[in-house]
Amino acid sequence: IHDRNGEAVAIVGIDMSANAVKEIIREDQRDLLIPIGILLLLSAVIGFSAASRISRAITSMLDAAKRIAEGDYDQRIQVQTTDEFGELAASLNTMAKNISERVGSLAGTAIVDGLTDLNNHRYFQERLDVEIKRAERYNRQLALLMIDVDGFARFNAINGHVLGDSALKKIADIIKDCSRETDITARYSGEEFVVVMPEADEREAMMAAARIAMMVATQQFNTKHNISIPITVSIGITHYPKYGENSKGLIDTACEALAEAKRLGPNSIAYPKSHGSATADTTFEPRDSQPSDEVIINAVFSLAKAVDARDHYTHRHSEFVARYSAALGRALGLDDKDVTNLSIAGLLHDIGKIGVPDAVLNKLDTLTNDEWSYIDRHPVLGADIVRHLSGLREVVKTILHHHEKYDGSGYPDGMVGEEIPLKARIVSVVDSYHAMISDRPYRAGLSHNQATVELRRCRETQFDPRLVDKFIELLEKEHALNERQGTRITNKNSASA
Repeated sequence: IHDRNGEAVAIVGIDMSANAVKEIIREDQRDLLIPIGILLLLSAVIGFSAASRISRAITSMLDAAKRIAEGDYDQRIQVQTTDEFGELAASLNTMAKNISERVGSLAGTAIVDGLTDLNNHRYFQERLDVEIKRAERYNRQLALLMIDVDGFARFNAINGHVLGDSALKKIADIIKDCSRETDITARYSGEEFVVVMPEADEREAMMAAARIAMMVATQQFNTKHNISIPITVSIGITHYPKYGENSKGLIDTACEALAEAKRLGPNSIAYPKSHGSATADTTFEPRDSQPSDEVIINAVFSLAKAVDARDHYTHRHSEFVARYSAALGRALGLDDKDVTNLSIAGLLHDIGKIGVPDAVLNKLDTLTNDEWSYIDRHPVLGADIVRHLSGLREVVKTILHHHEKYDGSGYPDGMVGEEIPLKARIVSVVDSYHAMISDRPYRAGLSHNQATVELRRCRETQFDPRLVDKFIELLEKEHALNERQGTRITNKNSASA
């Protein structure tokens, strides 16, 4: 024992035997064994759990990698940790996503035309086979349209291939927009396109073709030096099973129909003119190659109704013009054929407005010169629509010239007096009368008396005076009869007038 200064002041001794000391040490060791054992057991449990977790993570990642390698690019690993294994799993998921996007892009490229974004030729062939088998299985129809751009070589020669490609892209967009969601649209070759129309009958196919032809004809295409070069398309239509019972048969007859449309001239639509065997073991009975007049007329009338529907303020306008044009024709002593053609022309006189943008057709303010150009073109476009359709050729001049004026100030040709076809002069009077009594966004419709005063005022300037007098006479008789029956001629009941 030491004092404060570090000097030894005493010695203490402990007398113990060696065996007693050893026993104490052994007891201390036994006391330590229990906590050490518990710690070792806990370490073993924790180690096993960690090993199992690591093993599961590795197994999961290996399984995912195997599925990705086999082509299942949608396979993903559930990331549940933020350690190295979690980072590795996240990396594998990112890799799978990138591969999936790349493969999807390549798959899309394999079936899509690079210029137009329509389906390509290969995909068209595959889908046509599928749709024919489906039509056969369920006893359904199928239509095929083959579309060719008229005079495209000349357009390319004048404007160059860059603007030519731009025009093809725009035409492809029109074809897509005019097709149903269930239709298959594709680029068949350079300037040729096809549309497969499952379950479409002749009327639906003709309507689709007419819609495409109209929309292309009314588009403005970018040209070199702003030269005005109209673009039109010719369209051949064929049907399963009428013209072909397999893909080769349909494609062959579609090509034949397109050739017939080309023969008729630009902006034409046709069915196969003649046809024989599509394959060595498939023959077809001779048939009338063109659709019936009823099919064609119904298709075009449906488009005319669509034009009326776009302008809410002249609803069923064409029906009014058709009825009263026919009535005026009878009053003038025209024969039944001319009266029928007057009725058809009345229904179709504004069909060219399908090419007038809605913003122009329903504009409340004064039209600009550019906007008026759309309106001025609609008789020409309307005539072009029906020019090559069987059963409608005799109404072409009526549609074309119904905006001519008696004094020569009308359009499109500035015809004077009786140079204007008689049926066009008749439609002009009736069309103008109904426009005057119809409500517009910017004015209320005129009364019957106000409208007839305006017709008389425009005798010999806008209208044929003889026709004005006869039409007013007809209206006065019918108006008097309707007054006695409690009805009158207005735009609201014009459909039944």
